[in-house]
Amino acid sequence: MDEEFARSNHLRSEVHNEFMTLLLKVVEQPEFATEIAEERLDQDKLIRDVTNNPRLMDRSVLVYKPVLDAQQALLSLHDERPRLWTPGWRPKLRNFVAIVVGLTIPLVAVWLLSTFTFLNGTITALLPFVIFGAMFAALGFLVRRGLPESVWERLTWERSRLQAWFDHRDEQNELRQVLRDDVVVPYVREWINGAKELTFDTVLTLRDGTGLLSQGHDSPLVQTQSIKAFRRELSRPQPGSIGIAGPRGVGKSTLISSTLDNAFTGADQPPFLTVAASAPVRYDAREFMLHLYAITCRAVLSSAGTDDQLPAESEDELVWRRLRRREVFISRVRHGSRVIMVSALWVITSVVTLLICLDLFDASPDVTDVRVNAMVHGLLTDFTNYVTPWQWGLLPQIAALLMIAYAVVRPAWLISRYLMDGVTALVFGEWRRRVRRFYSLEHKALCALARRDLRQVRFLQTRTEGWSGKLSTGGLFELGLTRTIARAERPLTHPEIVDDYRRLLERVVSVLVPDDISGIIVAIDELDKFADAAQAREFIDEIKGVFGVDGCVFLVSVSEDALTSFHRRGIPVRDAFDSAFTTVVRVEPFSLDDARAWLAKRTIGIPEPFIHLCYSFSGGLPRELRRVAVAMYDRLTDPEMESDLDSIVPSLVAADLSAKLKAFASAAVQLEGEADPSSFLATVTSTVHAEASWMISQCSALLPEDVRGNPTALSRLRWEAASYLYFSATIVEFFTNGLTATTIQLAASDGSVVCLASARQQMSIDPKVSWQLITDFRRRRGLAETAPPIPAQ
Repeated sequence: MDEEFARSNHLRSEVHNEFMTLLLKVVEQPEFATEIAEERLDQDKLIRDVTNNPRLMDRSVLVYKPVLDAQQALLSLHDERPRLWTPGWRPKLRNFVAIVVGLTIPLVAVWLLSTFTFLNGTITALLPFVIFGAMFAALGFLVRRGLPESVWERLTWERSRLQAWFDHRDEQNELRQVLRDDVVVPYVREWINGAKELTFDTVLTLRDGTGLLSQGHDSPLVQTQSIKAFRRELSRPQPGSIGIAGPRGVGKSTLISSTLDNAFTGADQPPFLTVAASAPVRYDAREFMLHLYAITCRAVLSSAGTDDQLPAESEDELVWRRLRRREVFISRVRHGSRVIMVSALWVITSVVTLLICLDLFDASPDVTDVRVNAMVHGLLTDFTNYVTPWQWGLLPQIAALLMIAYAVVRPAWLISRYLMDGVTALVFGEWRRRVRRFYSLEHKALCALARRDLRQVRFLQTRTEGWSGKLSTGGLFELGLTRTIARAERPLTHPEIVDDYRRLLERVVSVLVPDDISGIIVAIDELDKFADAAQAREFIDEIKGVFGVDGCVFLVSVSEDALTSFHRRGIPVRDAFDSAFTTVVRVEPFSLDDARAWLAKRTIGIPEPFIHLCYSFSGGLPRELRRVAVAMYDRLTDPEMESDLDSIVPSLVAADLSAKLKAFASAAVQLEGEADPSSFLATVTSTVHAEASWMISQCSALLPEDVRGNPTALSRLRWEAASYLYFSATIVEFFTNGLTATTIQLAASDGSVVCLASARQQMSIDPKVSWQLITDFRRRRGLAETAPPIPAQ
């Protein structure tokens, strides 16, 4: 226990030092340094507040922990350093032979290089490479066979330690970047935004908006009440199966992605083994279970196995790797052949040039040898006297020799580079696998089990076994007997797949928990995309047999219907959702403070009117909030557009309204068995104007005149289009350059802004409720109201 406590303190101390180094570099960047200077903020207080944030430090420990584990592995490897020389070792006869051979060949090579010159004959440019290669081979033979085995073990250990150090540096640089971009920078932005005085300027000012462009799964989470509830459920001793419900765009996939990245894992805990799968809209339960089984096997091999045990993700991945290797080989062969052909052409051209310059076409061999040696000696050893007095005929000779040298060196360098690439990949690739941490027999057995299950899932296997015998009587007659048994595995049934999958999860938990992993998280996303709620219930019914494994958490994104069914448990109406999930967590849309925090983590200096605009126009949905913020930033960076509310808001609303009206028109065309939608189409396909008065007039034209009787699909579509136009007109009328700080604060305090955001959320649920909420907002803010048609009594 004391050792574990000391290791935890050491881990936090190392992370704190690294965090401080990154934080000091971040605050010196222009985005932050300029803001701190202009706002006269206390930089020391920023550093203290950020570094004293316990949740921030826990996240930093979790992100940077693999680097510290690698450092610990390097230290452990250093402790295992073998002895260089074996005490009391005495050479045997084979050692003497290896020593003699290993020393003789380098000495002969050195003598050849020092005495064999160009003046004593011709020599190829590849001979020095051959001699050096022989020297290294002889030295390797000397070390491997002539010296004690401990010398070779020490050299291989040094090589493995060097490669492990390089791998550690690469991983450290990568995780340092993740720590900087995902942890340090967002919290520094948030602190600066919180320390600044609120601005109510109607002109948009952003120092740097690139943080708005980050995707949802790469962005830091906002600690909403839903996130806190999910964290609480996930941290229970036996979480079981957790459903994640909420409207589309609220961030369910982002929450699942963050969970799979171990964002909710304690800093002192090992990471979870995570598996992610998307529920198909058209599915076969057995095929989906086989897919889930296969990706779980790969995840187990990735967590508990070495690199050479990792199978390809799919057959396409195998084909891709094979084709890529072939194309690389072909391209290298073509490139090498082209280089050799060009070099050969250069050599031929240079030789012909020398023959012409030295007049060697009709010369005898002795004369040729004398003239060539004189030229080489003069150029290489006595260049000044050889070229004095200068003769223009010397220029082709020098150029020809340079071309020959380049034509020989270039292919030799290319071949040596390809050979070194191959040797590096072979040697270091092998040692990269060997320097990983020690795997116990249970780890190896678990990997064997995962590989066997993966083969069983992917292939239908056939086994053949048998025996044969033969009896001969010296040529009179022969008697033979053969027996063969072939066994073909039949496809697994759905219950067998579920049972085998549960056994695999239980085995993984028993072997890897708690030393290697904290548990298993299996996430099934996109279930809320099912159009038919009955189909979603059937899907849950068919896969819930794998739920309930100790140490394994199942996360499933479900629809609002699933949440409703779960909350109705305990009454006679029961369904699949009630019996499948331990609990269902609803992810709520952002509040105004949540939206402000989301924006504060991504950019600095957004005035309050624009924060309220983003929140109201997006309805508090994180996906829509990002789209609105990015669209707003695009208009800010447009040099032809002003950056005030009167310019940005109409342009923003008009672009969004144009896309929405086209979607309404497309939906109306696809209606069958409805009244003639021509008047509706004529209205929604007209040219969009950014004026609020035009939008209000279009509302009156779109609202159904007769609201008696049962509503039809076309009448609902009319209500949706009219409500969205009413909502868009309200946005344009309220967010203008005349918006004051008092008005903004009053709208936030009396709930008007929340009312407008709720109206946006209700668009897809009940457009009539949305209309009432918009009318309530307009009444509070003193804007003209538009009354909907009243059904006749």
